[in-house]
Amino acid sequence: MDYRIVQTGAKQFLALVRSFRNEIINDDDNHEIPDFWGEVNANRMLSPVWMLRKDGMRDLYGLCTPTKEGSPTFDYGIGIPVDADTAAFDTAELEKAGFRLWDVKPGTYVVFECNGKDGDCIRDTWEQFYKEFLPQMGYEAAEESDYELYFDSEGETARRRPELFCELWIPIKKKV
Repeated sequence: MDYRIVQTGAKQFLALVRSFRNEIINDDDNHEIPDFWGEVNANRMLSPVWMLRKDGMRDLYGLCTPTKEGSPTFDYGIGIPVDADTAAFDTAELEKAGFRLWDVKPGTYVVFECNGKDGDCIRDTWEQFYKEFLPQMGYEAAEESDYELYFDSEGETARRRPELFCELWIPIKKKV
């Protein structure tokens, strides 16, 4: 089980966001989130934000809120980081185009590399997280956004690691 533990500062993303039913989380046959990615890519829905990042730095993030008791849905977003490498933008204009600013608090994350040709490696990694990492490492899941990091195909990481599908960043905290 290869992983690394990372302390992060606050992060902000600019994303297209949709709500999904909680039941789909454990349904291996459900394709709603991959279909969302397909729709976003096929319709070039990220075009308004894609050019805010330089060539080689156009990593995409799949952001996921934790499920909450009493709420039948969770949010999933597809977007880019907002940081020093992001060009200036008009928030109101992008909100009109369906984008939302998504804030992630500082925290501790376990980062797994998902190697493979498709999203099956993400499901396998989540299984490993719950069945191996949590029982053995003295951590529990934290109630914060988790995310997948998909490296820009023109960037250094993608060129160096063609087998890497994405990185999975899962918020954790020490068991008390």
